[in-house]
Amino acid sequence: MQKENQNVKCKRCSNEYECIGIFNNILKTKGGRLTSERKSLLKIICNTSGHFQPEQVAEMLKNEGHKISLPTVYRNLSLLLKAGIIQRAEIRPGKQSGGTYYEHVFGRVHHDHLVCSQCGRRIEFSYPAIDVLQDEVARQYGFKLEQHHLELVGTCPECRQQAESQKQGESDDTRGN
Repeated sequence: MQKENQNVKCKRCSNEYECIGIFNNILKTKGGRLTSERKSLLKIICNTSGHFQPEQVAEMLKNEGHKISLPTVYRNLSLLLKAGIIQRAEIRPGKQSGGTYYEHVFGRVHHDHLVCSQCGRRIEFSYPAIDVLQDEVARQYGFKLEQHHLELVGTCPECRQQAESQKQGESDDTRGN
């Protein structure tokens, strides 16, 4: 197995071949197999820092000479989600960031996201009190948490400043008339 996986090292896992082993196990349970295209897809995802969209992965695969359709990328992302290698990082589309983003999370410390509704900027953060509160809410309702996804959506300082500058410019224009 080591020789087979040598071309898919994951920069984020403590064992650099761990993601491919997990992906291969999920594929076996679904009656699939680890093809060279799937290895290439996983390699791109494991070596992509930050958030990505399926279209970006498909484009990177195309640039490397692979012929993988966008629906195939989506099907494999679904398997990677089940394997716990990736997670959805943004479900709610912003004005300019539309669509779902994903990120490689296996082997990483859990974090949440601040998302700007104007420019789509995403900031990762960890705040232990949020974890305590979500555990308490789950306990009160009798839930056993398996995972969570938290996005705080608002306007970043740069977009607020730009909006204020535009307002100031508009009020200057109306005073000059």
